[in-house]
Formats: sequence, C-alpha cells, structure tokens
Amino acid sequence: MSALSRFEVKDGYLRAPIRINYRVTNECNQFCKHCWPDSGSKKFQELDTAQAITALDRIVDFGALMFTINGGEPMLRPDIDKILEHLSKKNVWFEMTSSGWGITKEWATFFSKIHIKRISISLEGSNKDLHRVLRPLEDSFETALGALELLGEYDITTGVCTTVTALNYKHIPVMCNFLKARNIKSWSLTVLLALGRGKNLNNLILSKEQLLEFFEIVNKCKSEYPEMEIQLHDPLYSKYVGESYGSNQFPTCQAGRAELSILPNGDLIPCRYMSSMVFGNIITDDIAELWCNSPVLKTLRDIKLDNTCKECESYSQCLGGCRARAINQGLPVDSPDPQCLELL
Repeated sequence: MSALSRFEVKDGYLRAPIRINYRVTNECNQFCKHCWPDSGSKKFQELDTAQAITALDRIVDFGALMFTINGGEPMLRPDIDKILEHLSKKNVWFEMTSSGWGITKEWATFFSKIHIKRISISLEGSNKDLHRVLRPLEDSFETALGALELLGEYDITTGVCTTVTALNYKHIPVMCNFLKARNIKSWSLTVLLALGRGKNLNNLILSKEQLLEFFEIVNKCKSEYPEMEIQLHDPLYSKYVGESYGSNQFPTCQAGRAELSILPNGDLIPCRYMSSMVFGNIITDDIAELWCNSPVLKTLRDIKLDNTCKECESYSQCLGGCRARAINQGLPVDSPDPQCLELL
C-alpha cells in the first residue's frame, strides 16, 4: 500500500490503521492503583518472539506507520530487545512507555542504537509522596527519575506520562517546572479513567469544577512553556486546551477508524481502553478482512448519537467524545461520553 493510499477515507475509516498500540505483556511489578488493564500477572498466553515478529510484519505490511509499545511493564518481557530491534528495521515511527524499571546503561546503549523515537516514563508528581499515591511500589519514584536521567545522558528522546487526579492536578505548574529543569520536551496528561483498578478510585476522579480549573492550569503552562509539548490526547477534553485531537480525517475518537490495539495474545481491539471488544486475532485472522468487515468496527464507525450531543455547540469538535468511557461504564456504545462537562 502506498503512503498516500493509507490516508484515503472509505466509509468512515482509513484504508489501514495508521497507529498501533501493542501491549506486549500484562506482566508488571508496579501494581499501580489506577491501572486500566489491571496488570500484574501475565493473564494471557502471550505471543512468543516469532509470533510477535509475525504480528508486526502483518500489521506493517497492511499499512501501519506508528507504534506504541507498552504493557504491563514492557521491560519485563525477556525478548523486548528483539521486538524493538525488529520494529527499527521496518521504517516506522515507534516509541515505548515504561515505569523506568530495568533501564540500565546497557539498555540505554541499545536504545540509542535502534533509534527509538521516544521513551516515555510514568511519573505522577515531582515528589515521592504524590507519585506513590497511584504507584505504591517502594523506590518507584527514584526508579522513574533515574531512568529519565540515564536516557538523557544517552541523548534518547524522553517524555513523561502523568495521570491527573483530584490530588495532583493543582500540582501541575510545579511539575511543569520540575520537568523543564530536566529538559523533558514531551508531557502527556491523562485524566484518571474509571477503568480496571481505576474503578476503585472514584474519590480521585476530577469533578466538573476541578476539570475546568485543570484546563486553566494546563493552558497557562502551555503559554509559559511553549517549548514543551503538553498534550491531553483526549477526544473530549483536548478542545479545552487548544489542542486538536486525532487527524484531519477524524477529529475525534480514532478507535476502529485510524487506530487499533494488539493484546499480548494477539487479540485485536479497537483501542487500548476497549479490552472487552475483541474483534479478531492478528495471528489467526486476516487483518484486511477484519479491518473492512468486522461487525465490531462497523458498529463504532456507524455511531448515531442522539440529540443530546447533536444539538450541542461543541459537537463538531468532539462528536460525542470517548467511546471507551461510555462502554466501560456500562452504557450503550452510542451514548454521549459520561464525562462530558455538559452532562456533569
């Protein structure tokens, strides 16, 4: 498939998924309180090395251009070096997210040689106490900072991922200074989701008033630190911080339209937050057939939202928001995003 044809729109979706999230393992040693995939044990019969490489080949050959490798903790997978090295040979953009665990000088040397585009480290605050509210593992804060410092020494582009809660959202300006001092250029902010273990943290989910204050804080940080890429990457909230979401073809939710996710066993889901919506397997099924004809994907592409959304002046910007938030709260797939500020 040519580079241009990948971006052709057909019946509400791209001819191929451009962005892939590959959860290489569910194994994790962090046991974070908010973990949406409920990581810890492996849970799945994971693809072996040969199968993982086959999976990557198939999805790249179909047209994928961008990959995020995550988990669980991807550094716990014994063959993660082989998976990343194979991606580096495929002429695609790829990154990895990690807690920072296991990143040594030897690994930093390896990462520098394969030209990985970015390694993002999870950090929930600029001090140990805030960080460990969600990530209680002893020394998890020091591990994250150590990984960022080490990767920086090897000139590897780094980013930080932060989950925003009712406890740390007012701390955002302090953390912004903290990250700038460490030359972090990319900061991804994700508002806490009531998914996985996060369902037990209702007291930490931002209220409407807190969300509005949070947006003001983010906008101020963006104006004061234009050299830092601060993004929410949220189909509902991005508009509040002057950020476009998705692509020109699809300005909102990309699930099943321009992206998909691969689970550790090769199962395919429309996005990383839709673990219950398996529509096939990258090893046993034909990806082209699935992408074009899967009933699950057709349902997402043919969403018919009610007038609650369509009559809203912001509808053209969010088109109903995040489907995963609706689905994971037990609502029909065509329901408005339950976290919409107009509904809170």
